[in-house]
Amino acid sequence: MHYRSILAGLALLFSIFRPGAATAEIAALQGHDSTVFSVAFSSDGSLIASGSRDKTVKLWDAANWKEIRTLKGHDDYVYSVAFFPDGKTLATGSKDHTVKLWDVATGRLKATLRGHQSPIHSVAVSSDGTTLASAGGEIDSAEIILWDTATAKPRATLLGHSKFVHSVTFSPDGKTLASGSIDKTVMLWDVATGRLKATLTGHTHYVRTVAFSPDGKTLASGSRDKSVKLWDVASSKLKLTMLGHNSAVHSVAFSPDGKTLASGSRDRTVKLRDVATGAPQATLKGHTSYVWSVAFSPNGRILASASRDKTVKLWNAN
Repeated sequence: MHYRSILAGLALLFSIFRPGAATAEIAALQGHDSTVFSVAFSSDGSLIASGSRDKTVKLWDAANWKEIRTLKGHDDYVYSVAFFPDGKTLATGSKDHTVKLWDVATGRLKATLRGHQSPIHSVAVSSDGTTLASAGGEIDSAEIILWDTATAKPRATLLGHSKFVHSVTFSPDGKTLASGSIDKTVMLWDVATGRLKATLTGHTHYVRTVAFSPDGKTLASGSRDKSVKLWDVASSKLKLTMLGHNSAVHSVAFSPDGKTLASGSRDRTVKLRDVATGAPQATLKGHTSYVWSVAFSPNGRILASASRDKTVKLWNAN
């Protein structure tokens, strides 16, 4: 029996990592007691973090898919998780109006960042680890705060959106911050000055998610209007609109090589598409409720998706 188990495990690993392998579910991480809103890989790909409506954050071993520890401290839903570039610190944003910084190795709470007056829907860390962005708001207000990570103090408040901000992300060089709001717009900000650089309009409903391509030249946005749009960052012009989801797009992520875009939707699916043409590559089915978050592993081989069905699923993304 043990011999058969070893052979089965080797066969699974071969199916995951062989060139040209078909996209398939390879694991489901179970442990949260409610909706999983956010998922992220550490920069070395060894860890996965997930944030949930159950008020906890879980750290998982990306190699064996086992839970390492549960981080408790937030008083309400955890909407967003983001690793620092060195993988030593995890930032989490919550409906309790706080951002918390955790020591990844020990699970110890390092700092609580207070300054928001409303739920925090998104957190992001710059590529050099010096700046953290947190965003949220209410139906008729928006909040984006830039924090100095060395001091855990706010450095700037970005004003421009008229309604709450669902998503923020830094460009790869850390110089630009993109934000997506339920005011139906995407805004680009100069991180050094806090100045609004551009407002991208075109979505007809809430913008739920934004993500930069690895080269920083393209920005993807996903909306409750069921579309994904690709924008040229330099000119702020719309490059491409991708359709195909049957409901709101909650999350988008570029593969590390920039050739594939993943999108997770309220329609319970994850779609993979060719960035250059918008052509569909695959539709991943398996979640039994809304998909809230998607993330590629640093090597691009694995795609993680977080769902209202309380699971994080791992997919072969080759």
